[in-house]
Amino acid sequence: DDPTKRRLVKRQSTTKAKSSSSSSSSSFAPPPSVSISDGLEHFYTVHAGLHDEISPTARDKFSNPAGVEYDLGNEGAFSDFTILVVSYVTVVNKSSFDAGPGKSLKAKGFNIIFCDNTEEFTSKLSTHAFDVACIIPGPTQDSVYYNMRVGYTAPAPAAVKKGRGKKKAEPATTTTNKDFDEERTLLVDSVRAFHDAGGALYIWADNAPFFMEANWLLEDLFGGIKLAGDDPGATMLKVGHADVKGEFGRHLITSGIVSLCEGYTICYPETLGIFETLGTSSSNRPCIIYAEQKPGCLKDNQGRVLVDTGFTKLYHNWDTAGTA
Repeated sequence: DDPTKRRLVKRQSTTKAKSSSSSSSSSFAPPPSVSISDGLEHFYTVHAGLHDEISPTARDKFSNPAGVEYDLGNEGAFSDFTILVVSYVTVVNKSSFDAGPGKSLKAKGFNIIFCDNTEEFTSKLSTHAFDVACIIPGPTQDSVYYNMRVGYTAPAPAAVKKGRGKKKAEPATTTTNKDFDEERTLLVDSVRAFHDAGGALYIWADNAPFFMEANWLLEDLFGGIKLAGDDPGATMLKVGHADVKGEFGRHLITSGIVSLCEGYTICYPETLGIFETLGTSSSNRPCIIYAEQKPGCLKDNQGRVLVDTGFTKLYHNWDTAGTA
């Protein structure tokens, strides 16, 4: 009994008539891992919760079942749900997102709103018109990759101070720590309010230093969890046990996947806190973690939280294992 399920069941009652005329009869059979009383038949396929137990008619080159009928969600079923995305890194922009993950999400019916700055993102988030907030962080302000942040403006050439002796270059003006402190407070407070109201969070990250906003949220909202490191990645995880090197666990959200790209150069959480491991990288560290509503974890009013440390799979070889 969690907020996501309650929203699904509530919206199932309002979409039943529509789904009755547009969905095949197989869409209404209860998924093996979900009882029919859950009222989720409109949303989940009959293969929900299954992985290598599936016997598909065809497989893709990564050995995953080929065909949308093996996914967790039915095509077009989520038209009443909206995802708010914010990206702080230039390589994941609206165009690339729409062409990759956005296209697949829209096929499931999701509405997607894309932002590229904290002010717009938090303003929209405060309307409570969204079900999931997706955060794609940028590099830290002390990084040599800082010019890959959205909105980066190259500093003006250093001014030269005239006088006796050597000419002394004065440093160019840069964004101050105070500016980031204010932005951090705005982002964290807005996301906290959204999450406490039942909104789900999908927090991405990548190899150091591409995890600034992710760490703001994880440190301030979830007991000091911190992402770090720069592991090589580029390996396909296999379905198995969540805490085994090179494997990911069986979970409803990984339905239909037997091979999953871990990302290309990835970070990892230094500690887990309330989070559980969903996937362990080829470097034998957690690379996908999550938190759900249960004692000692999330409260009943809070949405699920998923953290993936390899956002390169959002734009680099988007159609690799388990992504598209």
